Amino acid sequence: MSLSFDFVPHCAGLAELLNHKSSNYNQEILSTSGKCRKGIEKSMKKYLDHDERIKKLQQIVDGVCRKIKSGKLTLGEAKKEVALVRLKAEKLIPFEMDKFDLIYMARFKRLIEQFLLPKLKK
Repeated sequence: MSLSFDFVPHCAGLAELLNHKSSNYNQEILSTSGKCRKGIEKSMKKYLDHDERIKKLQQIVDGVCRKIKSGKLTLGEAKKEVALVRLKAEKLIPFEMDKFDLIYMARFKRLIEQFLLPKLKK
């Protein structure tokens, strides 16, 4: 993950400072202006929050996938679970729903076809 340092004007040249591993590395970082440090912290928090939201979504998706694989859900229940996951995803990653649909909706469809539809044909 690379950080952009253009968000705070005082950070000019900070990328080189962070990439430079000298014996004074920690002292140089500590002497960085407070405004710049706050900008870095804010940027890192944004990335961490995004990672946390993705992990939470993955846990939710994995739980629904386990339910589908168990075969204990009806087709209607599975579709309802998938719809609920999609609603939660819209709250967690609103600007990445195209990726969600591409990755997870295809996964749900495949699992439903593999584990639930054969039960209906019997």
